[in-house]
Amino acid sequence: MCSSGPLLLANLLHWGLFGTLSVQSYLYYQAFPKDKLSTKWLVYSVYALELVETILITYGAFAAFGYGFGDISALTNVNFDWLSIPVMSGLVAFVGQSFYAYRIHLLSKSWIISALIVIMALTSSVGGFLTGAFVLEAGNLALLNTRKVSAAAGVWCGASAFSDIIIAVSMIYYLSKRDTGYRNAGLDFQVVRLTIETGALT
Repeated sequence: MCSSGPLLLANLLHWGLFGTLSVQSYLYYQAFPKDKLSTKWLVYSVYALELVETILITYGAFAAFGYGFGDISALTNVNFDWLSIPVMSGLVAFVGQSFYAYRIHLLSKSWIISALIVIMALTSSVGGFLTGAFVLEAGNLALLNTRKVSAAAGVWCGASAFSDIIIAVSMIYYLSKRDTGYRNAGLDFQVVRLTIETGALT
């Protein structure tokens, strides 16, 4: 039997983080209107993917707590959870972490840390895709307590967390150095600090 508490909290946390992403996207739109078109498309594409993911997660939550109110089996239905959580999250994380890896390369003039970030992001994405495949195969959330699901989810979440930690530490280190050229280029340090803080929180 699956408890409804973690499912409810996960949906609330997702909406909170989506709100944070919405604020960050708006701040980006306001602060960097002259950014390259490719960078703008990347930011807005990631936001669109997160919007679709939020819609799918909300559908699953409503199916469990709305349509399925009082039906215990509704809490274990997969719905679109196999796609919205591990697959789309893995894809979005890979794109975001790879972008930060490129930015860190520009700051550090070295490919070593950037390559490590991309490898961890790719590993995480593969783990997410495998987790999604295993969830779809099981067809029921109550049947996911297996070694292969635990291993795939561990790789997915562990590699992603490790990549995020490397990104946060590297950004703080390289942006705190005066010879990066960022401050001379007129980059708003408050926006950079906000990005680093929310990235570290995530």
